Amino acid sequence: MHDLIQDMGRYVVNMQKDSGKPSRLWNIEDFEDVVNNTGIMAMEAIWCTYVHKLYFSEEAMINMKRLRILCICDENDLSRITYSSSSDSNCHDDSIEYLPNNLCWFVWHDYPWKLLPEYFNPRRLVHLDLRWSSLHHLWNETKQLPSLRRLNLSCSKSLKRIPDFKGMPNLEYLYLGECTNLEEVHHSLGCSRKLIHLNLNYCERLKRFPYVNVESLESLNLSFCYSLKKFPEILGRVKPELEIKMSNSGIRELPLCIIHPQAHLTELHLHGMKYLVALPSSICKLKGLVKLDVSNCAKLESLPEEIGDLGKLEQLDANYTLISRPPSSIVRLNKLKLLNFTKVKSEDRLFFVFPQVNEGLLSLEYLDLCYCNIKDGGLPEDIGSLSSLKVLHLRGNNFEYLPQSIAQLGALEYLYLSDCKRLTQLPEFPQQLYTIDADWSNDLICNSLFQNISLLQHDISVSDSLSLRVFTSKVLTWNIPSWFDYQGMGTSVSVNLPENWYESDKFLGFAICYTGISIGDFTAHLIPLCDDGMSSMTQKFSLSNHSEYINEDTIKFLLVPLGGLWDASNANEKTPNDYGCIELDDFKVEDFFEVTHDFEETEVFEVPDYFKLIGDFEPKRKFGVRLLYKDEAGIRKSRYEEEASCSSSKKQRQLLQLFPTSPGL
Repeated sequence: MHDLIQDMGRYVVNMQKDSGKPSRLWNIEDFEDVVNNTGIMAMEAIWCTYVHKLYFSEEAMINMKRLRILCICDENDLSRITYSSSSDSNCHDDSIEYLPNNLCWFVWHDYPWKLLPEYFNPRRLVHLDLRWSSLHHLWNETKQLPSLRRLNLSCSKSLKRIPDFKGMPNLEYLYLGECTNLEEVHHSLGCSRKLIHLNLNYCERLKRFPYVNVESLESLNLSFCYSLKKFPEILGRVKPELEIKMSNSGIRELPLCIIHPQAHLTELHLHGMKYLVALPSSICKLKGLVKLDVSNCAKLESLPEEIGDLGKLEQLDANYTLISRPPSSIVRLNKLKLLNFTKVKSEDRLFFVFPQVNEGLLSLEYLDLCYCNIKDGGLPEDIGSLSSLKVLHLRGNNFEYLPQSIAQLGALEYLYLSDCKRLTQLPEFPQQLYTIDADWSNDLICNSLFQNISLLQHDISVSDSLSLRVFTSKVLTWNIPSWFDYQGMGTSVSVNLPENWYESDKFLGFAICYTGISIGDFTAHLIPLCDDGMSSMTQKFSLSNHSEYINEDTIKFLLVPLGGLWDASNANEKTPNDYGCIELDDFKVEDFFEVTHDFEETEVFEVPDYFKLIGDFEPKRKFGVRLLYKDEAGIRKSRYEEEASCSSSKKQRQLLQLFPTSPGL
């Protein structure tokens, strides 16, 4: 209603009020005056909010025989109404004594009594809303309410039974959600042929629901009905647009009649149905299905063999089920974007085997197989044909190696391999991979990571501008992996190199790890052993970091190849072994605003606290450095035992000295 029309109506009512015969009431002070006295015969509508304490006079209610609308509610649902009664009030312990039978619209939130009045027979009642009431039941006998369209008893925690619906032939909307003590739906609900919407979610003690008439039904919600074991018997013909929600219910078997080819179901949510053992094959006839969620169905052991017939399916969530062998037809789901089979970490199950891809699953972007007890051979050798795959979760599995074809996953950006205890070597990396999680406490894994990075950067040589790839890993702690011999904290890095550290054809570069905010670029210096006029080799590097994780709870890995730092044309017949120190400094933090968001000029953005460190000084961060060789098996122990040492007092730069964590490897 427009404000001007409302103001005009209130002006007219105020003129009636001056004559002592108002027909409408919305002011709480006027309401208290009317209901505590004799009432007003002309009153037709009472609509009050934020009523905190009420007294009722029986005489006042009896006199308001024309009352058609009675609404006592809190529009914001932020507070609750309290009530008091006295010896001469219109109340007793169980119910209010009288309500006008002429009511058409009756709303009373937090209705405080166990029953409605015995002689309350509102045949014209269209809307009844008694949310958050103290009702145990509405009344003791069947009432004839031929005009009632909407009944809302939601959140009536004490409600134990609901009325006979035979007297409500035109009921369309029934809301009983969160009536936590309700144990049974009256069998007469099967007579409600005009019912459109039925909500029973969170009726935790509901055990008996015999019939439901679906001739007009468009929405049925049985979610979180933990005690309901059997789906109600269907009366009437199911409408194609019927939406049914059963997640986290106790229902053991899906009724065949609600899954038919004519149904327009686009989403089917069966999450948390802990007694569901199998899905009917007829589910595969739902050609319009886009999303299927059977997650947390703890006893579900298989998917229908014809699952590949769901040609429009885009999301299939089957995490925390007992499914260990998806049907081979699943690879025909060429519109599928998300596929999830995550298991519980502590479970001892059958081995999981994923079928051969056979160039299928063309649109799959996200695949989660965490803790699936996958052994060697459990992943398809042709997994590399998943051309759209961006995220691959393989955490907590038992394989020793991964299929080589992973290197062919051209769209892969995120690879998660942490808690894979038997894995000792990472596969060759796809070109787009920038985020990888693995067991960095395993030296073999760390070495494998940098051997792979070296392969990606094998052709780097000195130039004016060099870009190095950065790999990011989310971590629980900031600790640098022990594989890195040199560790410390500071704003820059200086590492003294051991004697004869360089071996031609074996030395690959300087493996670097750091924590904290992403670095955008830095400068590396290779400094000679003796100050005899030799100049340092200096090169500026930019870092290519496309991971979405730029914040502090990550560690980053990069490799500075010798080919990018060593300039043979300026070496003056010297070799790398004539240089005894490498320094990394001039770190520039990656531009947060360019990485994460394109801001409008007028947009206000609060800079995170850790970015406020950037300005007058650079924030300190943890670093780790290791010299990387092709043969990591036994090449380095004797070399590091003879490690050369340069005094930091000879350095005039403001650098952090990083020393080995131990004298050997």
